[in-house]
Amino acid sequence: MKPKISIITPCYNQGRFLEENIVSVINQGYPDTEHIVINDGSTDNTKEILEQYKGNLAYSTTQPNSGQSDALNKAFDKATGEIIGWLNSDDYYAPGALNAVSEAFSDPEVNVVCGYSILFDDEGLHEKASPTITENRGLEFHLRFPDINQPPTFFRRKTMAEITPLNTALRYTMDREMWIKYLQLYGINHTKTINDILVYFRYHSTSNSQTKVDKFDDDYATILHWLALKNKLTEVANLLASRYKLVPSYTYSFNKYPDTETTLNMIRFFFLKRGGLVYNKSEFEYAKKGYKVFDIKNYKPLLEEKNAVQRMESIVSCINWLHFRVKRKISTVND
Repeated sequence: MKPKISIITPCYNQGRFLEENIVSVINQGYPDTEHIVINDGSTDNTKEILEQYKGNLAYSTTQPNSGQSDALNKAFDKATGEIIGWLNSDDYYAPGALNAVSEAFSDPEVNVVCGYSILFDDEGLHEKASPTITENRGLEFHLRFPDINQPPTFFRRKTMAEITPLNTALRYTMDREMWIKYLQLYGINHTKTINDILVYFRYHSTSNSQTKVDKFDDDYATILHWLALKNKLTEVANLLASRYKLVPSYTYSFNKYPDTETTLNMIRFFFLKRGGLVYNKSEFEYAKKGYKVFDIKNYKPLLEEKNAVQRMESIVSCINWLHFRVKRKISTVND
């Protein structure tokens, strides 16, 4: 007997995409599915779409706009399936996705199933995105960069209950915080990656992923700042606070958190990934200070970080902002 699967969809002013989302769940033909949609105060045609498909939805409601995390938490409370998937309203499932997920969960030791997604935009560009867990990246990588390809990642409900509710202070990286919690409990154990494409993930002009890169960084820096303070890395925390707009109401509400070295490595990875993008004097000064405060000189980078380390070393070798600008201009001309 196949397990019941709950699909959670938060929706805010994405009515033009919501029908495709709902139909993709219906067309799975999976024998035991409940689709729960929380309309988070939309002012477009979302209500009309929900009314049109109310017979295909296990539960839907409209609430005042309280943010995606709050909408998701309310949906999680309603979910009764053994397996839970979270599908944003502008994305949709590939044919056969739920059957593939169900088969992967037939192993009782599996807590999380990760598949692939296709990123696409309105111009027809497609790109295959890696799953949350891949064979060529071990626990060390995932602890340094606890990113989650959320749409094609499914959880057992009992596992989801251990790492939720989502933090309502976060608007953009609540799923990453949730994944940090999972990694603290289980590492990458009890996960299974399948080769199937499960989700089509839409990039468009109003999607969070497309338009809010800086806010994603602010959210994640907020998490890292809290962890730094928890591990008494005061100078590290202060430098993050000087660079990013931290969420003032945030706390990491979990009884397990990364230790000092893991926290430092998370911050170092983030610093090398984002801090090397220098376009003004303040970003240059942050790179110079960060290299010292985060102790990059004694950091042991992973293979995929080597280029970022070299880029950062090139930046900090500059005497001042003017020197960096001249050096970059010469490099651009030579290229």
